[in-house]
Amino acid sequence: NTSVQFGSAGAVGNGITQLSTNTVYYFQVQSTNSATGVVSAFLNIGSTSTWAVAPASPAANPVSTAAVGLNWDIGSNPAGLTSYTAELSTSSSFATINVSSVTLNASATFFSLVSNTTFYVRVKATNNSSVATTYSATVTSGTLAAAPGFAAISAVNVSSLTANWTANGNLFPGTTFVMSLSTSSGIDIADGTFSSGTTLSSSAVFGSGGGVSVTLTPNTTYYLKVNSLGFSGRQSTPT
Repeated sequence: NTSVQFGSAGAVGNGITQLSTNTVYYFQVQSTNSATGVVSAFLNIGSTSTWAVAPASPAANPVSTAAVGLNWDIGSNPAGLTSYTAELSTSSSFATINVSSVTLNASATFFSLVSNTTFYVRVKATNNSSVATTYSATVTSGTLAAAPGFAAISAVNVSSLTANWTANGNLFPGTTFVMSLSTSSGIDIADGTFSSGTTLSSSAVFGSGGGVSVTLTPNTTYYLKVNSLGFSGRQSTPT
């Protein structure tokens, strides 16, 4: 024959029955005269790399208000020698790749992301010959919510007031805000006048006719705070 297959499906009787993943192999061949037994010199016929295996068990997690992390199992790929391309998108179909990262590690972190936003992430491996594997399973994560920005209380009268804030970089509209009002500066839920509510807006009316039902006492000091509700229900620090 003028060809031969090496590896688990091959028929080479030289002990090479299992090749390593994503490894470069070099080949040479010589001929033997069947009548005289004279052996030729070896001829180098090139090199190639076995394929890499696709990354497995990807896991994503929020890192900060502007970053998401991803890690994966490299399987039998050589550690530190296999290239991985991790991709992040706001689209589950990855119609648009928002950020990508190429690394030799088994993890990647995506930075400069919008706060309180859901992202889809996946990863593939590439072998020494630039042949890519299929993608891993797609996993979902999101950035943490940033604390809302301060804005002054407005429309104060004897029975109601309006709390205001800014999105402060959070996805808006799309972020849920949790508001609290109390006569206690610590916004203590045990306080008898504690009241709370949620909204997708950047303001809320407490009191008579407002979105948060509570009876306000005239000439009384009230304290208000607002949190952003982030990915997986995690709240930001309050403003």
